[in-house]
Amino acid sequence: MPYPFKDKSCAEWYAQYPRKKAPGDVERAWTKLDADAQAQALKTVKGFKEFWIRRLLEGDNICYCPFPASYLNAGRHWDEPDPVAPMPPPVDFR
Repeated sequence: MPYPFKDKSCAEWYAQYPRKKAPGDVERAWTKLDADAQAQALKTVKGFKEFWIRRLLEGDNICYCPFPASYLNAGRHWDEPDPVAPMPPPVDFR
């Protein structure tokens, strides 16, 4: 059963975040953000998720991804994106 977020934008952000931990802490952290910070978090979460998908495909462990409330409390949504090399094309094993 999904966590019953009171704020729709918080639920939208959490649904996109790559690690699903402590949703109550996420909701508390979200309410501390001003409107600009919430908009920035919504704008950047897709890129952060894609960054983590890439890391996982490269063999990294999800345990290194910050808990979502820690990410918000630290203002990580204001971070500059890390440079990422393009993914190699898929290999056809036929």
